[in-house]
Amino acid sequence: MSDGPRRRATVGRTVVTVMAATATVVAVVLGVSRLTGPHEALPIRGTGTPTATATATATATPPAAVPAGDLLSLTRQVKCRTPVPGAVSHDELAAFAAVTAVSCTSDTREIPGEGTWSVEVRRVATGGVPALQAALERPDEPTPEGIACPAIAVVPQPLVLVDAAGHTLVPSPPLDSCHLPQQAFTRALDQVTWREVSVDKVQQVATPQAQAAGCSQDFKNMAYLEAAAGEASSPGGLVVGSPSATVQVCVYRATGKDLDVGSFRRSVSLSADDTRRLLAALAGPGPTGSCPAQRDFAVIDTDGGNWTTVELGGCFRVAGSGPGLGTGDPAVVTTLLDGH
Repeated sequence: MSDGPRRRATVGRTVVTVMAATATVVAVVLGVSRLTGPHEALPIRGTGTPTATATATATATPPAAVPAGDLLSLTRQVKCRTPVPGAVSHDELAAFAAVTAVSCTSDTREIPGEGTWSVEVRRVATGGVPALQAALERPDEPTPEGIACPAIAVVPQPLVLVDAAGHTLVPSPPLDSCHLPQQAFTRALDQVTWREVSVDKVQQVATPQAQAAGCSQDFKNMAYLEAAAGEASSPGGLVVGSPSATVQVCVYRATGKDLDVGSFRRSVSLSADDTRRLLAALAGPGPTGSCPAQRDFAVIDTDGGNWTTVELGGCFRVAGSGPGLGTGDPAVVTTLLDGH
């Protein structure tokens, strides 16, 4: 294990990175970028997604302007679907006359009194649809031999075109020579105006209590993980070089069989004197024997981003920014962190 500073070890929803033999492949979700309407005022519903079905039918009727209110009625039963490459032919798309589009995207929203949630946002296009369809009709570009392409895989979000009769079509974005969505398509998508029509809660990301405390909802027990990985014991010493005058402590508990990640339980604010006492109490040498696994642990931001973890029981193992596992003074740690 590296002796350099350890970075914050949180659990969350991020861009997925896959390590290949020679490159890092990043999965990027292609969504929408412009909204219209007071989307902040929309009700955020419980879990669930629309269940209505729709049928794709091509029509040669030229598109006519449709009022925004009618667009919402027209698309109410349209189900978001992810495009399947090659499922829609160029002729089908060229014969279609879209007047709007429906997009379903994933987002993270802070909900007053309920914390932060991952949500599914449903939007209906109110402008820019003809240009979007024209961009979708572009043919794929050929791939020359020996071309150097970025190691990026783009996953398009569900995007459904809808004509004036309510028929639907789910085309795939045209690809460039590197098999990525063409810039002409992404530019047209950026110019589409959207009206947000619903927000469905999917999963809670952070509770109001964790948010108010400034703590992550979930955190890894680095003391447990480093012990499991065979990290050597520290001879002891200060866990940080330049600690803050005061620290915020976040307390977590692991539940079930998985002991390496805990969920937020409470926070502890320490005075300057108690901060000095706590940091001094975390400077003990590493454990010499076996230590029972602990479900409760505390995480302390000891140096503006360098995190120290101390287990609240057993050997009171400590994983800090320095090399090796240390231990904390049980009496001091318990008094300062369990006594609040």
